Amino acid sequence: MVAKTVETDETVKNPRNAAYASAAKQLRQAHPHEFRDLYAKACAEVGIEFVTRMSADERAARDAEVAKTKAAEKVAELVAKYGQDILDVAFTEPAF
Repeated sequence: MVAKTVETDETVKNPRNAAYASAAKQLRQAHPHEFRDLYAKACAEVGIEFVTRMSADERAARDAEVAKTKAAEKVAELVAKYGQDILDVAFTEPAF
């Protein structure tokens, strides 16, 4: 459940809209998979692409894999430029 991060003392301009938005938010949070399926179907009906967001763990895993790949490419680039001598003799595989 998403919590408010900032409390405000502003009055609500349209209480009916605020109530509707609150109910819709609670419904989406209570049934996220059902909402996602309905949203994907609605996107397909109007011809736009539906993309699900990655979770924080999925993004972290993707970023770690990208960093690992870049490091391996950099090592390969340095070996190509300076030769195998720049690596420790006992070093056979990257320690990523």
